[in-house]
Amino acid sequence: MLTSSPPAAGPDQTGLVIQPEWIAPVIPRNTVYEQYSLVILDDKILDLLPNAQAKLKYPDWPIQRLPQQLLIPGFINSHGHMAMTLLRGYADD
Repeated sequence: MLTSSPPAAGPDQTGLVIQPEWIAPVIPRNTVYEQYSLVILDDKILDLLPNAQAKLKYPDWPIQRLPQQLLIPGFINSHGHMAMTLLRGYADD
């Protein structure tokens, strides 16, 4: 979906294919992908594609399988932001 040809992970780069049971992206809303892979290169999302295509496109990359797990990419630091919003202005004079 996101890239046309897989880049080779260099010696100083880390590539990983994550295969959860479900992926619920933040955008588009109300979408859940089943049996999809999320490809990460240097802590950035590189690709999102079905597991079979990921196996063909990234054959030498390490795979992290997450059976019965839901992955929500892009949902970053929500734990801290919720508390900061609730306590905003609490310590002000």
